[in-house]
Amino acid sequence: MKFITENARWIMIVAVVATFITFGFALDRCSGDDRSAQVQQTTRSTEAVASAAADAVSTLEDRTVAERSIDEAVATATQEIHDAQSAQQVHSAVTSALCGKRMYRDDPACRVR
Repeated sequence: MKFITENARWIMIVAVVATFITFGFALDRCSGDDRSAQVQQTTRSTEAVASAAADAVSTLEDRTVAERSIDEAVATATQEIHDAQSAQQVHSAVTSALCGKRMYRDDPACRVR
C-alpha cells in the first residue's frame, strides 16, 4: 500500500505543478478583459486535471485491492490443495475456491455442491 501512496502523491504533485504552469502561461498571454475569461477557463481546466488525477489514484487503488484479493484467494486455495490428503479433498478445495467467486457461483457444478 505504501507503493500506491507514493505513486498517488507523485501523481497529485505533478498535476498541481502542471496546473500552475498552465495558469502562469495563460495569464501571461492574456490582456484586459481576456484575462478574466482566461482565468475562468484555467480554473475549469485545473479542476478537470485535479479530478482526473483523483480518478487515476482511485483506479490504481481499486486495482491493487482487487489484485491483493485474488492473490489471497490463490494462496488459500493452493495451501488447501497442498494440505489435502486425498483426491476428494483436492477436488473439494478447488471447487470451494472457484465457487466462492462471483462469476462461478451460478455455475451448475457449484449449485450441486
